[in-house]
Amino acid sequence: MAGSIFQRIVDLLKYDPMQPLLFNTGLFLVLFALFLLVYHSVKRFRKIKMLVVILFSLYFYYKSSADCVFILVGVCCADYTLGLLMGNANTQLVRRLLVAINVVGNVAMLVYFKYINLLAQAFSSIISSTFDPIDVILPAGISFFTFRSISYIVDLYRREMEPCHNFLNYCFFLTFFPSFGRTSG
Repeated sequence: MAGSIFQRIVDLLKYDPMQPLLFNTGLFLVLFALFLLVYHSVKRFRKIKMLVVILFSLYFYYKSSADCVFILVGVCCADYTLGLLMGNANTQLVRRLLVAINVVGNVAMLVYFKYINLLAQAFSSIISSTFDPIDVILPAGISFFTFRSISYIVDLYRREMEPCHNFLNYCFFLTFFPSFGRTSG
């Protein structure tokens, strides 16, 4: 009996493409209540509190997009590093190169996930070939975090702000879960 209850909880917490975690579900309310309890218990410890929010945000993202959470983590790591490099860049050429790397990389990722089938279908019709769609999962909020990431690097390039020197702060900025609830793919 206890084993089946535990297995049911595990199944409930795992990614299920038919039941993504949405703000208006009972599961979200239960998890959010647990999150608030943990958050409140560590409120005196700023870094731990921030880590709790980041982990909950990443879990929320996992529940809506499965393994695509690694894309979001990868974007966090890559753009945090690019931001630090931008802050240390002494020449305009290097600064332009860094912003180009960010924009091209993020837009290429966005094009792949959102438009690869459209582009492949158009190309196959041009060359009169048959088209078999590629099975691509659209990560939730990809447009949101892609453009948020680009805007961060562009702001650094324009010297409108200083680079973030704390990885947790940057992860918090990019992954904050309520922001994903207001966006679509």
